[in-house]
Amino acid sequence: MSEEKTGGVLVISDELTASMYRTLGCEIIEVSNPDELVKSLETNIMRDDLSLILISKELAEPVIDQVDKIISRSKPYVSFIPSYGKIEKPVDLRKMLLQALGMR
Repeated sequence: MSEEKTGGVLVISDELTASMYRTLGCEIIEVSNPDELVKSLETNIMRDDLSLILISKELAEPVIDQVDKIISRSKPYVSFIPSYGKIEKPVDLRKMLLQALGMR
């Protein structure tokens, strides 16, 4: 009997934003444009080992209709995160992740 691994966090974002989440131990997929984001999201949306997928809000906005269609069939929770240069106030990344995972 194989044990299913769950609870992982995947971040799909630009390089700078990804570096912040890498320090928290998240799995990272770096993308440089909205089309790459859509492809990465489609490839990973049905993974059984993920509980949370965080995607760059700024990269998702130009292709939001496609993103919404992909998210509608998702098992893991999907949330949008601001890109590194777009954060207007300090963000407690650890607290945000714990809340998204239902641990706070």
